[in-house]
Amino acid sequence: MKFFGFNAPTVARVPIPISTLPSPSKVTTCLFGFASAGVHVTGFAELLQPVALAIIVGLFVGKQLGVFGAIWLADRTGVAPRPAYARWRELYGASLLCGVGFTMSLFIGGLAFPGADHIVEMRLGVIGGSILSAVTGLLVLMWVTRRSAAE
Repeated sequence: MKFFGFNAPTVARVPIPISTLPSPSKVTTCLFGFASAGVHVTGFAELLQPVALAIIVGLFVGKQLGVFGAIWLADRTGVAPRPAYARWRELYGASLLCGVGFTMSLFIGGLAFPGADHIVEMRLGVIGGSILSAVTGLLVLMWVTRRSAAE
């Protein structure tokens, strides 16, 4: 491979599946996310508050409808045709994963609610919507993968 006119060594990339990573790293990552969000989990009554429910619905329903709708519209109008190897079920699973919006959602939520009135509901809504999107996206993509292997 040429790099600025010089021969550069090529390195074989070996993908490492996430299932081979040690379990403590997965737990530590989740705990770090909760700690950096500043959420003190004393109960989940705040999840039923209007602010938290609106954020959960926005991240879970709004993101998947927006992303999948934009992909569908771009494909139908011919602006950006869908790749032949990408099926609609796979694209829907990927659009579900777009609801995982931890860092930017917390930033925007902090700007939207500058006082301490709704900060706990906002943070729990972001975490709840992100977890719901991640788990649902994972389940859909696992289902699609198993169905593709069976075909």
